[in-house]
Amino acid sequence: MKFEIRNLILEYLVDISYIIAVLIVFGLIFDWYSAIPVWLIVAMAVVIYIFAMIFTVTKIKNDAKELNQLLQKRQEKDTAS
Repeated sequence: MKFEIRNLILEYLVDISYIIAVLIVFGLIFDWYSAIPVWLIVAMAVVIYIFAMIFTVTKIKNDAKELNQLLQKRQEKDTAS
């Protein structure tokens, strides 16, 4: 599920809050808290979310660069014709 919010920081806060809520609920269901404290699960969720966002942004930049190169080649081909 993806929320579309105009404020980027608020959108990230909503995303991370949703992830943390899911982890806490599943932690209660599967009794994770007997082995791992809640704060550690929350910290892991934040770190994993940050790494996922960095990976996503890097992938999008690479895709955009590749698309721009393809468009440039096509424009050059159309201009030469």
